Amino acid sequence: MDFQHAYDLHVLALETPDKHYLLHQAKDAYMMLDPCEKVYINLASLLVKLESYADAVEIYEIIIKTYPSASAFLNYGNLCYKLKEFKKSEELFLEAIERGSKKALVNYGWQLHGLKQFHNALFYYRLALKGENTLAFRANVISNIGMIYHERFITEHYETHYHHAEANYLQCLELVEDYKDAEEMLSILRSGSIAEFWAARDALFP
Repeated sequence: MDFQHAYDLHVLALETPDKHYLLHQAKDAYMMLDPCEKVYINLASLLVKLESYADAVEIYEIIIKTYPSASAFLNYGNLCYKLKEFKKSEELFLEAIERGSKKALVNYGWQLHGLKQFHNALFYYRLALKGENTLAFRANVISNIGMIYHERFITEHYETHYHHAEANYLQCLELVEDYKDAEEMLSILRSGSIAEFWAARDALFP
């Protein structure tokens, strides 16, 4: 048994509709290997897919202590966010940011956004937009900014928030023409439907 065999099983499982059995096979294959960074990283990812969250947390704790990296802190932060352990995810995202992760800027901004800490969320979103980014990355962040102003328009009733929301959604669609979230939210904004906005928002945040 070698790493490539375990990895091939892992990839095959992700490409297979009925993947639960293969994921367990891949997990067992990883567990038979000598521990190293790539084994731990792939095992943690696989355990998240299997929804074995307590086991994944245990592996991530090993990773960040033994093989600390921006991506390790980011991925562990994503898991803690999923589990609604927001204090822990905050610590992990901030460590990932310190290590240079732009994705962590967005994900931490998203956490703050969901917790309605809008000014702080905007700060991290705007930091993420500095420097070079892919169009898809920029579109995602700009759409998120639009959502903040959209929610603030609904709750605070300032017309300027409406215009900021609309402008950000349109800018997002200029970057990526068929960006689904921005298309949907722009339509909801222009329709004036508050119920549709809250339904769409609730579907996005834990």
